Amino acid sequence: MVLPDRVEQPALFMFFGVPGSGKTTLARKIQQYYPSVFVSSDEIAQTFYLDQTDFYHWTFDIFDHLVEKYLIAGYHVIADTNADKYTIRQSMYKMAHTCGANVFCFWVQAKMDSLIKRQEERKQRQDQLRKEHLFYVPEKELREYQQALEPPRKDETVYIIDGQRDLENQLKDIGLMA
Repeated sequence: MVLPDRVEQPALFMFFGVPGSGKTTLARKIQQYYPSVFVSSDEIAQTFYLDQTDFYHWTFDIFDHLVEKYLIAGYHVIADTNADKYTIRQSMYKMAHTCGANVFCFWVQAKMDSLIKRQEERKQRQDQLRKEHLFYVPEKELREYQQALEPPRKDETVYIIDGQRDLENQLKDIGLMA
């Protein structure tokens, strides 16, 4: 892996939303403009064969360790995992603060009918998508996931992104791209 140049004040980019909302697509778009280390919990789970085991929780221990080490070293980090619970986001905020990093948190949203359609498309291409670290999620699980997702609290600064609209224009609107 070729690492981007280190920066004076690193930034942590994190995301949350229902599977298929566009979190990874947004993360890749941001990486085009902010040379960053890309750390993916899905990739870690697959690389170490943790996604189908009782040791899946190790995925997040490894993930957190990598994110922290890169932030300490002064790199921007794109944390491609779903920070869908407030406690996960709080932990990441604390890590970033300890490492002297800025935090950009994105809530990527999409309408349920679009999410279902995206998942059906994924179902048809499961083998190919697994190589891209994307997964098919059945409709019932999508709905459960949406119910369980914890929206931002008043003490959080979160950018709301519409996963069905042009991402680049939305990032320009919030001042992250020129």
